[in-house]
Amino acid sequence: SHSRILAGNDDITQSGQTDSYRLLNKFHMTHRNSADRGFEISSLVNLEKRPHSLSVYPNLFPEIIDGGMLSQHVDLHNISTENSAGLLSAFKVGNFTLHPSAIVNYHHNSLASRLDAICNNLTLDHLDAGIGAEIMFCTRKFHASLYLPLKYRLFRLKNRLDDEITDNSRFRVEPSLNFIYRINSSHNLKAAASLSYMTPSIETLYSGYILTSYRQLSAYDVAGLYEGMNQHYSLGYDFKNILSMSFAGVELDWNRQSPEVLYGSCYDGIVERTISRHTSESGDMLSAKIHASQGFDWRRLKIGAALTYSFYDSPLLVQDEVLRYSGNSLGVEADISLTPFKWLSVSYQGSYSRSATQQKGYERFPWLRTVTNKASLDFTIPGGVTLTTSLYHYYNNFNNGDKSFILLNAEARYTIKRFSFMLSCDNLLNRKSYVYSSLSALTESRAIYNIRPRSILLKIRFRIF
Repeated sequence: SHSRILAGNDDITQSGQTDSYRLLNKFHMTHRNSADRGFEISSLVNLEKRPHSLSVYPNLFPEIIDGGMLSQHVDLHNISTENSAGLLSAFKVGNFTLHPSAIVNYHHNSLASRLDAICNNLTLDHLDAGIGAEIMFCTRKFHASLYLPLKYRLFRLKNRLDDEITDNSRFRVEPSLNFIYRINSSHNLKAAASLSYMTPSIETLYSGYILTSYRQLSAYDVAGLYEGMNQHYSLGYDFKNILSMSFAGVELDWNRQSPEVLYGSCYDGIVERTISRHTSESGDMLSAKIHASQGFDWRRLKIGAALTYSFYDSPLLVQDEVLRYSGNSLGVEADISLTPFKWLSVSYQGSYSRSATQQKGYERFPWLRTVTNKASLDFTIPGGVTLTTSLYHYYNNFNNGDKSFILLNAEARYTIKRFSFMLSCDNLLNRKSYVYSSLSALTESRAIYNIRPRSILLKIRFRIF
């Protein structure tokens, strides 16, 4: 991939190139006999290399790096293998079944960079090895499974610039529980819980600066290796009646993250530096969703709707200070499809969402409201020609000027034997740009994309066999 940035007002130029090479092999075999006994083996081997180069003019970080122009080269390498083997129904008593397994995972990563006189040269080795067991209990109405893996986890970080080696090893148990209760053929209750540990990547362990863009410089000053803990709990209810084509459900989720390290940004005008700090803070996210759909034999009519709500309370690192912020969002979705005649079909999808965030001790930020509408109309005219029209509408109250964006497309398709001819006309209203605004944590961002003007394109496809 190649990238080029020209910031005319500030007379800034940036050019970059990234190459990606990967050799990947997957192997998976399951052997089962008539008594449901057997074994399962899976293996993955990955070799990857990603060289990256970047040059920027002028230098917006003169207090850190000397010179008027910045030139950088970064090399990332990865060698990894993930292997597991297990027995199917190795032990069974009544409604209980035991599935033992063993895993061996190894990852070797290296990062080397040079930004003028600033260098990085790191290797990170990660070993996961252990045994696990899945215990299942099944009856006509109940299905429960508990997976208990016991792992020995080893991290080794080596800074080859000064031959400094940091080790971190420990035993970890990452259990997961799933439960389903079948009330009857139409109603189900389900619950799940899991505990896992987040592991660092080599991209967040280097201490020498790396240039991300002409205005962003990244380096991490947290010494050593770290982990974070993630807890997830869910509860749900499903209803389905295939004969009446009725479906509905309710889902509740709670996710808690306890990172040992926070990442954030420090701003000086448009210049941004990535920073990190140790922390004992934790973040919570609660979400709920209700959805339903109904199908009808009449004209193949289908109607669906969904309502979602989420609330989160999390820590944030800004300008070397740990802040807490909270936010909530509400979303409504609806869709409908109809085929009134064999030669005509109509579909519509719409959504409305609003979200806002609030720093602890301060007033809530303004609501961000977005509306999206998508509609399509397909019909076939005599002669076997299919005409398709589509409409996309997007509204965002944070956008400047015209807050709505409308895109209209049309296409004609004709197929004869193995050949398909498509004549499409895109962007019939000849819109010049697409503006998208978003709200993340306490940061509002806006992106403007120049899009292709009105265009007509003839496409021909054919099948060889």
